[in-house]
Amino acid sequence: KGKATTTCTDEELRELRDLRFKEADSKAYREHVRQENEEVFRREAEERQKLRDQSKLVLTYLAQDPETLRRTVPWMNGLSDDEIKEKAYRLERLADSPHPLEGYWDMHGRVQPAG
Repeated sequence: KGKATTTCTDEELRELRDLRFKEADSKAYREHVRQENEEVFRREAEERQKLRDQSKLVLTYLAQDPETLRRTVPWMNGLSDDEIKEKAYRLERLADSPHPLEGYWDMHGRVQPAG
């Protein structure tokens, strides 16, 4: 007589099938999240660079032609040179901050829809 063949129960087969689907779904989900995060990191990096560029431009105009700066940007008209410098430095600090910029991530670290 040969040895008895051991087979999986119906329940074990269902668990294996479900596990395979979960793993496939999980892999697809991780890839989707990776792609989504990559896009948001790119957009956030562009925004950070805009903040740095704006700060640099303000500081350059302030050093070279502060009156044109104040005429061109009306809300700066009533500010002293030191106050304008501080606002420009704040932009730099915001751009260089390790914290996420507002509007890109929700409070749980999930991607917010573009808009």
